[in-house]
Amino acid sequence: MFYRAETRDESDTPYLGTSRIGLAISDDGYHFKKTSKQPIIDADNEWETPGGCEDPCIVKVKGVYHLVYTAYAPGKTDTTICHAVSTDLLNWTKEGPLLDNFGHQHKNSKSSAIVTNPQGDAVKVNGKYVMYFNGGMATSSDFEHWETFDVDASAYTSSNAHEVCVAVTGCFCLSPRKGILVYWW
Repeated sequence: MFYRAETRDESDTPYLGTSRIGLAISDDGYHFKKTSKQPIIDADNEWETPGGCEDPCIVKVKGVYHLVYTAYAPGKTDTTICHAVSTDLLNWTKEGPLLDNFGHQHKNSKSSAIVTNPQGDAVKVNGKYVMYFNGGMATSSDFEHWETFDVDASAYTSSNAHEVCVAVTGCFCLSPRKGILVYWW
């Protein structure tokens, strides 16, 4: 399980701590143990501080794991979707902002969800990978270069202010009690 964490040591900051991404493992899906006291993704780039890294989304593309996450730098870039790559889920190399037009139209992108199969492999829809995020979507033929599109979420709601912020997520796991795949959105 990849999770967002904040240290209490930074609770006196305006953001109540800098978010980081950690990893915990479980044999039964109920009891988890941290793999390390150190985060697997730390906030150490200008587009990640002081707010940090959050909203982890893991997908596999051609044998490589991609951890797609939101970087939060209030007053600088605000929020943007970034990613890191790994072959073992433990050691990660940050690749920076994921969207080609970072800093322009989708500077405030966050909460990504990528279309996958039940095994967590990113799949192509009509020849392209598809990613949804707050206020938009993006497509890519190679998972490196993304074309973004605005999505007006308010068109699908009653236009109340609390309904316009969109976050999409998904989770799947093997149920240890019944031996079946459980998937929910």
